[in-house]
Amino acid sequence: MSERVLQSGEFRCPKCGKPRFAIERCCDVYASEVQTFWNGEPAPARIVRVIVGPSPVKTWWCAQLAGTERKAVEVNYHGDKFYLDNEDGSGWNKVTHGRGSPHWGHNSLPVERVVEAGQ
Repeated sequence: MSERVLQSGEFRCPKCGKPRFAIERCCDVYASEVQTFWNGEPAPARIVRVIVGPSPVKTWWCAQLAGTERKAVEVNYHGDKFYLDNEDGSGWNKVTHGRGSPHWGHNSLPVERVVEAGQ
């Protein structure tokens, strides 16, 4: 059986060999500390898998995705949690490289529930 190809930003845990993003906890250690931001301010964020919730508007980009599972970034900014689509890595890039700046685009995602953290 062949191993999965690592995505951009992933590494293999030195202890167990599982693919992980830098922010993810694995084998009771963080492989590296990654600072995350929103609007230029430090803000906790993590990579998750979610079930997409109903769209508030039928013409919103994700209206047809309700009930499907997607990769996302959960951002906790001053106690408010919200989600960015991360299927292509753009959500994670915004909160790390882009420091959460409004100059870095993103797609907000209505979330019904988080199904798994760190995937």
